[in-house]
Amino acid sequence: MTDSGMHVRPLRIRDFLRMSSLRTDAVMPAHERGLFARGVPDAVLSALPITRRERRSLVAYDDRAVAGSIDLVDDPVNHRWVVSRVRTSKHIPDADDGSYGLRSRVWQELVAEAIRSAGAAGAKRLHAVLDDDSPLIETLQETGFTAYAHDRVMAIPLPIHTDPTGVTRRQESSDVWAVHHLYHQVTPRPVQYAEAFTSNYWGRIMPGHARMRAYVIEDGLEVVAHCRVVLTRQGPALYPMVHPGSRELIVPLIADVVADLEPAPEKPLYLVIPDYLQEYATALEEFDVRETGCHTRLVKYTVVARRMQMRSLEEIGSEVVEHAPAGTATLTYAPARESKRDTH
Repeated sequence: MTDSGMHVRPLRIRDFLRMSSLRTDAVMPAHERGLFARGVPDAVLSALPITRRERRSLVAYDDRAVAGSIDLVDDPVNHRWVVSRVRTSKHIPDADDGSYGLRSRVWQELVAEAIRSAGAAGAKRLHAVLDDDSPLIETLQETGFTAYAHDRVMAIPLPIHTDPTGVTRRQESSDVWAVHHLYHQVTPRPVQYAEAFTSNYWGRIMPGHARMRAYVIEDGLEVVAHCRVVLTRQGPALYPMVHPGSRELIVPLIADVVADLEPAPEKPLYLVIPDYLQEYATALEEFDVRETGCHTRLVKYTVVARRMQMRSLEEIGSEVVEHAPAGTATLTYAPARESKRDTH
C-alpha cells in the first residue's frame, strides 16, 4: 500500500478479467512493432510460470478497482529491466486544465514500484524508450529517470534506386566482440555508461521482440560498419553505425542490407538514427528518407540491497591464532628529524 492509498503488486491470473478496462498510454516503439504486438500482451505472458522470469507486470488497485498496469521485460544479460507498456483505466477522468491529474498519479505509483521491484531483483538499471511527445516522459523524470539520448526515426520509400555493392555480409557469432568495439568507438561515453551493454547484446534479441538480423562490413580484421535489423510486423527497422573514419560506407551498407532483406514494397522500411550520429543524415538523402518521429531514451539506476556483516572487535580478535609474546622485538619508525645520534 502506497502513501496515496493505491496498492501496487505483481499481476496475478485472476486479474485478467479486470484488465479489459485499461487503455494503453505508452508503449516502447520497438516493442509495438515487435512479435507480441500481434495479439499476445505481455501482461498475459508475465503471469504464466514458464515466461514470468523474462516478463514482469505490475497492477495498481485503487478502492478495489484496477487503476493501471505496467509491463516490463527482464534483460538479465545486461542487468536491466525495460519498460514495454503502461496502461491506465479508461474510467479515470481527465483534469479540466488539460493535465493528466489522477492518471499521472497512477503512472507515478506504477513506475515507483517498478523501480523498487527491479532493484530487489538485482537489476541495476531500468530503461525506457518512448516517443518524444509521450506524456509519460515527464512522470519518468519526476521519479528519477534521466534522458540520455534521442533518436530520429526515418522511413525509406521502396524500392530504393541504389545498387548493392556486395561489401556487406551477415553477422556471425564470432563478430560480437568486434561489433562491441565498434560500438565503443561510435557511441559517446555518457551513452555507453547509461546503456552499459555487454558484448552479448549484439548476438541476441530481447524477449518480446521480433526476429533480428545483423550485418557487418570488415576492413581486415576490424568491423567498420554494422547494421542491426529487427524484423517487425510493420516492416524492418534498421539501426546502423559506421566507424567515424569510414562514414562513406553508410550508403553501401544500407543498400546491401535492403537487397538482402528484400522487403515488401507495401511495408515501410525504418531507419533509427541517434542524435549523436546525425552526420549520417546528409548521406541518407540519397534514399529520399523522410522523418516520421523521434524517440527519447531514458534510464533510472536502481538501488540494489546488499547486506553488510558487522563484527565486534572481540570476534575479530578471536580469529588471531597466535599472539605476539611479551618482550618480542618490534620495528618502530621514527622520522629523521626526531632521531638522535648515539654519542657513546
